[in-house]
Formats: sequence, C-alpha cells, structure tokens
Amino acid sequence: MTQGFFKTIVRNSSDIISIVNCKGIFIYNSDSILKTLGYTAEEINGTNIFKYLHPQYHTYAKNTLKKFLTGKQASHINVKFLSKKDDWRWMEFTVTNMLDDKNVNGIVINSRDITEKRNTEFLKPDPLALYHSLFQNHPDGVFSLCTEGFFSLDTKNCFNSINSIAAKIIGKNREELLGANIFNLFPHLYTTSFYTNYTEVTTLKAVSRFEDVSKKDGRIYSFTTYKREDGVAVFFMDITEHKKAQAELEKLSLVASKTSSAIIIADNNKRIEWVNESFVKISGYSPDEVLGKMPREVLSGEDTDAQTLQRIADSFSKCISFSEEFLQYNKKGEKTWIAIDCTPIFDNNVNLSKYVFIINDISARKRDEQQLLLAKEQAELAEQAKSKFLSVMSHEIRTPMNAVIGFTNLLAEQQPRADQLEHLKVLQFSAKNLLVLTNDILDFNKIESGKIDFEEIDFDLKELIDNVRTSLLQKAREKNVALSIYINENLPMVKGDPVRIGQIFTNLISNAVKFTEEGMVTVSADIKYQDLNKIIIDFEITDTGIGIANDKYDAIFESFTQANSDTTRKFGGTGLGLTITKQILELMGSKIKLKSTEGKGSNFYFTLTLPISKAKNSGITSKVNSSYVRSHRAIKLWWQKIMR
Repeated sequence: MTQGFFKTIVRNSSDIISIVNCKGIFIYNSDSILKTLGYTAEEINGTNIFKYLHPQYHTYAKNTLKKFLTGKQASHINVKFLSKKDDWRWMEFTVTNMLDDKNVNGIVINSRDITEKRNTEFLKPDPLALYHSLFQNHPDGVFSLCTEGFFSLDTKNCFNSINSIAAKIIGKNREELLGANIFNLFPHLYTTSFYTNYTEVTTLKAVSRFEDVSKKDGRIYSFTTYKREDGVAVFFMDITEHKKAQAELEKLSLVASKTSSAIIIADNNKRIEWVNESFVKISGYSPDEVLGKMPREVLSGEDTDAQTLQRIADSFSKCISFSEEFLQYNKKGEKTWIAIDCTPIFDNNVNLSKYVFIINDISARKRDEQQLLLAKEQAELAEQAKSKFLSVMSHEIRTPMNAVIGFTNLLAEQQPRADQLEHLKVLQFSAKNLLVLTNDILDFNKIESGKIDFEEIDFDLKELIDNVRTSLLQKAREKNVALSIYINENLPMVKGDPVRIGQIFTNLISNAVKFTEEGMVTVSADIKYQDLNKIIIDFEITDTGIGIANDKYDAIFESFTQANSDTTRKFGGTGLGLTITKQILELMGSKIKLKSTEGKGSNFYFTLTLPISKAKNSGITSKVNSSYVRSHRAIKLWWQKIMR
C-alpha cells in the first residue's frame, strides 16, 4: 500500500486525527476538523489544546498528558471541546503515545463528536461528574493548588465559591465575599469590560475571554468566563508581567527583523526555524527555501575554508559560542565574505534549546584589507629600493669624493698661487661638506632599515670626548669660540660602541660650534649613579649660539629639517645630524632633551647607562673630584645667568 493510499483514508475519515507535542501544542490536524468543529487545520495548528478544553477538564487532561510523558498509556477519555461557534462539543479522545516514533514524534489523538449521545452535559455520570460534585461542595479543596484566581457567581450575581488566590487578588476574606453580590461590593465593575462580557455569557454566549486593566493598581488581568447551569464560573490571572515580556519580545522581534545584520534562529539540531529580511538580502533565499535546512547547506561552497568549517563543527559538538569569518555563497553562487557569530541558547533545565546566528557582510572590509596589504607590500618594496639606492649612491659618491679631497690637499701643499689657493680652499670646503652629507645619508639609511649594529668593547670615555673636542677645536678657534670640556675625573673605563657614542658627541658639539658666532661651547659629563657593574652618566652640550624657538623643538629632530630655511642657507648642513643622534640614543635606551632660548643659546642633554669595564677598574670609587664639582657648578651658574 502506498503513502497516497493512507493519505486518502485520513483525508476522508469522519474522525479527527490530531497530533500534539509533549507541551500540548497541535502540530497536525486532519481536514475533518473543519466539518466537526469549524476550525481549519491552519487556524488550530500551533495553538495549545488546553485553550479549547473546558476548565473542568484541565486537571484531568494534564494528569493524562503527564502519564504519557512518564511512559504510561491511557486509551479513551471524554472531554468537552470548544468549537469555533463558541459552543461546547462532547468529544471522545482515543490517545496513542508515539513520542518515540521518529516519523511522528508526538501524541496522536483520534477524536469524534459524541455530543448527540449526551442529552445534557451532566445527565450521565462519569468521573468528571464526581469531580464537579466535589468542586461544588469543596471548592477550596479542588482549587487550592490552582495557579489562577477562580470564583463562581450564582444567578443573582452572588459569590457561591472562591479560591484563596482570587480572594487575595480581590483583597478581601473569603467569608466577606461568599454570598455577597459582586456588583454591590464593587459597583465600579458596571463600567468595565468585566460587566460587558459577564452579561454576554449569561445571556448570549457559552464562554467569553477578555482582558481588563485594574483601576486600583493598573495591573492587567486575563479573564475567562463560562456559563453554568447555576450561574457563571470565572477564571482570572495577573498577566501584567507576561504583557511586559510580550511587548519586550515584540520590540526585540522588530529589531531582529529590521536590523541590517542577517539573523538565523535554528533548533537544537541546527535546523533553521526563522530568518529575518537581511538574511534574505544577503543569501538570496526566501524563508520558505531555508526552513528546516542547516545554515551550512545554504551558506558554504567549494571555496569555503575547510578548516573554518571544521572549527565551527567542533564548536557545535561542544555547544559553545563561536565567531568566524568565511567565504559565503548566495543562491546565485556569488561569493561574499561574512562574519558569523553563533550563540547556543539553553532552557531553564540547561538543555540546549536553540542556536542564534548573527551574520554581517564584511566584503568591503576584506577588500580594504587586501588593498592595505597590497599598499604595504608596495611601500616595503619602495623602501627597499630607496635603501638600496641610497646605500649604493653613498658608497659610489664617497669613493671618488675621498680621492677629490686627497688630491686637493696635495695641490694645497704644492705652494700654489694665492688665487689658486683660494680656489682650492673652496674646493676643499665643498668636498668635505659633500662627504659629510654622504656619510649622514648612509648612517640614516642604516638606522631606518634596522641594519645598524652596536659593538660592546672596552674604551675610555674621557679620551673619546677629548678626541672629539680636539678634532673640532680648530673650527672653534677660527670662529673665536671657546670649546671646553668638564669631565668627572672618576669616570671609569666602560663597555660600549665608541664609534656610535663618538658620532653622538661629534654631531652635537659640531652643531654647537657651527651655530655659535661668539661666546663658548661646553661639554660636561657627570656621574649620576655607579655600582660594581654599571654606571649612569649625565651629559650636557651647552652653547651661546643662535638658540632655537620653542615651537621648533620637535621639528629639528625630523629628517632633513632645520629650524628655518635661513639657517640652511647661512650654515649649511643636511638636517640629518640631530635625527641620527636622536635615533642612536633611542636604540641605546636613552632620550635626548633640549632647553633653549632663541638668540641666547641651547642646552642638549641626555643620560647613558653603560657597563663598567673589568679590565682596568679595580679600586674605582664613585667619589667626584672637588675641583671638577666647582668647575661644573660654575658652568651651571653661567648658563642659568645667560638664559635669563
């Protein structure tokens, strides 16, 4: 027999075949429900069966459902079921537990209308008649555990039963309420929805459901009123928090549906249950096309990174959140880079309930990253080319330049005529300036490319500074500028790179002499701290030259920059000396500092920490020579005076 054969039988059966899940939600109804109860399958599917059962049967039905969930099985029950016309129909339920059947996964209810067999609702005794009798005589016993407020009114609108929850909500004792007329106690009810619906139930309808807001405290209550033989039964409950949660949920739903991020909600098996409009735009799939599918089925393709997909699978297996980026395929097969964040959702029993996926199109960001990477690679290639060019150029220029300087010196020693000697001096000056420029560019290029290395050898710092002074002394004398050094006599032999340290002093002292037209240049070195292994030395180079404006302090340490263009024209230079000095000091863990007054002079100072040489330093003491102290203090006072 084919599947169509069974479908035909179900479709033409006069009995209603329904399937509910373990929470009582209808997940299937056969077409015969329309003829019997007036509902279409689409109207009733997704709603709770308890919405249609008479309140008298709620507890009975819940106990029956509980037995099914614990493995016990019942066969037949008779209940009253609300039709679409708001009248009660007696239905006979034949119930079968098929929760373990993977093809059904629910409780199957075969029901038929037996209303015509019942002359009245309470003529024939059944278990529910006993229940009704018990309620009439002992309402507190039946409804003491009820989570809703309940009371019943007789035909004269007087309370004839009420449970403790209802009495608490109303705010009176049961004894005050029983036998009292509800509208006499609460006359304001005449102007509320309660009175309107109560009147409809007593005169027109069998049941009425409505909501009303309490004028006393503004809380919202849900009411269900039922017509009875002896009056009206009323169930009600406070739904204020539920309404707030529902409103919040609606807001969140609106945000989720309208947000620019694509959102997927999937069940605990990763099957898609809901997607928003942004997902449709990103993927090209309609909601109906993806419902029941796994996100991987509609997002990934052959070029999607396999390792990324494996990491996602590992996260799923561990039920943990994850964030990944990968190449997504839309419905047309077009590729898009997306960032996906997934969060597992757990219920109150810490059971996995759902997955929430938030997806963003990051194609623009990926393009920017690629462009930045390409630009970085091009910049690195350009930097390499520049460095290679400068290095080759410096070497190629320096070799013939040394020859020019050497032959110029030889010609100057051959007793040339006065005019020839003048020309040779100009040639010497220009050649030496060009050689300085070449050396500066070469050093600057080495530092920028990170190819500069520092030696660590033993040397005498006092001797090094004195040699630098001696090399620049002639230039100072030509300008009639005094060049003095004040070095602590207790400076020990140290370890370091004498070439680079000599370069620092050469640049600073040479600049000081160059920019000083009259007065003096002083170099001082003082011990700040000393122990057996290291020494910390404070250095200062002070001049009475042209000074530097405050707003030019930073600029003079930039490449190929001097304080102003007039300085370059008047004094020459590359503008690299201070840049190289600053970078060498930073590589040695120090920092050059400056104090200057324009037109009065400058003071460059820095501190170096150097290891003490073990070769010739036995018995070294940190005590400073008193004559040095007097001299150094005199220099300090002199500098402070001229700065004022």
